[in-house]
Amino acid sequence: MLEVAPNGRDMHKRVRDVPCIVDLDERCRIMDRFGDYPQVLSLGSPPIEVFGPPPVSTDMARLANDGIAALVAKYPDRFPAFVASLPMNDPSRLLREARRAIDKMGAAGVQVFTNVLGRPLTCCS
Repeated sequence: MLEVAPNGRDMHKRVRDVPCIVDLDERCRIMDRFGDYPQVLSLGSPPIEVFGPPPVSTDMARLANDGIAALVAKYPDRFPAFVASLPMNDPSRLLREARRAIDKMGAAGVQVFTNVLGRPLTCCS
């Protein structure tokens, strides 16, 4: 995802500079220092919709959720659950992806940012 991330004002540089966010081996080394330290996985910033309009964002959400669910299945002691990402700029498919992630993949919930492409969730349009 970092390879296709736009050069935006979000946390792109910060994410790239913190290896344990994107490097599973590094994350596990850090977790090992704390003994029994499971984590619930989610994608960090930026939100899915900054990667492109539908269907790009919809496909990216699906890929992200599939990938994180695979990590939870492979390492259940380390990662007992995940929070799904949604294509917030694709209202017609966002509920479908939420249902798929929760009902079929076992997501513990969904991640909702405070805005969609800079527009507050409370915005009427």
